[in-house]
Amino acid sequence: MKISAESLITTFFRTYLDIFTPKEFQKILTHVGVKCSVEECRDFLTDADNVFYLDENHFQTKAGAFTGCYFSFRPARREVDKGVFIPGHRCLPFVDPDFLSCGLKFIYNGEILPQKVEKFGSDFVLPYFSLYGDEFALQYIAADPANSGKMNLADMDFSLPSEISLTAISLEPLIKDGFRSGDRILCRLIDWDAGKIEVEIDKHDENPFQITKSDLDRNMWYENLEQYFLDSLEFLGPRGSIEEQVSWIFFTGLEIFCGRDCGSMEEFLAWSQKIGIQSFGVESRLWRKGEDVPAIGGWNSPLIDEDAPMKRFGKLQPLVPLTECVCVCFLKDMIYNKDTDFDALMKKMYPHQEYYSDEQKKCMLLHLKTRHDILSKDYNRFADSEISDIRHQTLELYAVVNELVSLIDIEGKDLKNLPQQALVILSQIYGHLTHLLEMMEDETQTVIDEMEEIELSLEGMDFNFECVSEELQAAISRENKSGFTIIKK
Repeated sequence: MKISAESLITTFFRTYLDIFTPKEFQKILTHVGVKCSVEECRDFLTDADNVFYLDENHFQTKAGAFTGCYFSFRPARREVDKGVFIPGHRCLPFVDPDFLSCGLKFIYNGEILPQKVEKFGSDFVLPYFSLYGDEFALQYIAADPANSGKMNLADMDFSLPSEISLTAISLEPLIKDGFRSGDRILCRLIDWDAGKIEVEIDKHDENPFQITKSDLDRNMWYENLEQYFLDSLEFLGPRGSIEEQVSWIFFTGLEIFCGRDCGSMEEFLAWSQKIGIQSFGVESRLWRKGEDVPAIGGWNSPLIDEDAPMKRFGKLQPLVPLTECVCVCFLKDMIYNKDTDFDALMKKMYPHQEYYSDEQKKCMLLHLKTRHDILSKDYNRFADSEISDIRHQTLELYAVVNELVSLIDIEGKDLKNLPQQALVILSQIYGHLTHLLEMMEDETQTVIDEMEEIELSLEGMDFNFECVSEELQAAISRENKSGFTIIKK
């Protein structure tokens, strides 16, 4: 049976545990007929999910980095009273973040702990999903099998009822062996791909006035973790998610943070006076308490300064050309609406035409007409009608957002002088719209199934864009005025 390159790469990233080089990765790809240079493999690995960059010639998968690592948490009294614990975000960053946490397998004395559906107050539950980001926590809860078909977030205005059901993990076998409120669960990841975790009881000293060596070590664990965050924020920045931030911190401090006397992220966030979950546009990240996460910093300045070294750390998203999927969406919208005005289309896709030369415009127009003719040959209007309206709405918003993004790019202003949160939100809206259009090409059925949620999302993005565009345009105008100098004769 022939193995596809995509399947081989996925399996490799999920199961390979040793440090490897781009050349070794290249050899693996040749087995499935993929020809690529070592440099191309290095670039691919540098940007790959679930892979850590060690140096230009060495990489390690998350599976390899975290297998065998210890982490721990202390179930709340309410959980112990019900005889269960909520996995939630407690296993991050050690497990696959795409796993539903209730689907992880917790093994105690060689047996998998059974699942148990329990009801909890939503206010009690939400903090256990905060590391997924406040913007995604509700989706993880709604995706729990206990809520299958019962929780339509769009119908509920993206809020939870006062009481919800969750698939929790039974504590009964541990309770029979003496586990009680105040004790910890010590975990060790044994299989990243399968989501298997060994657990054992970490007893809490019954004397509240007795400070043990473990207590001292755990307090030092919190102090070290706080310092690691403070030292690395300017270098790592907000990255793609809270989970990515935490992954890199723990990876760089494996020997410090992954021993038996480890604390937990939830306890750390309650303990720390300096690090907390802060606003990052319409999302959230770990950052210094009391500060919003800026759009520009040491982590992405190299992308803006072309002469700066280490460009691979640049993470600013919006200032990039259109993707092929976005281009195809514009052309399909044109075909569906039987439009023939290529000049108007080009202005939507590539605004501020005055900055392009006649030769550039001619090449762009030729490319669009050629792609249009190719797509028209196999275009199925009936099949396309299911998503044509939502695609058109998305493209209309994309066009106005792209116009502002392009203006900021063309003007070449110092991004540090623009309102940072407004810039972050603009970047996020641009990224979300691009992702939506890519879904409309690659995951049409998902778009059809989630039509209502997408429409609500577009409404929210439209509202947010109106809020930030005025602020950013005013800032650009001020920058332009400050650039003029009055010359006296």
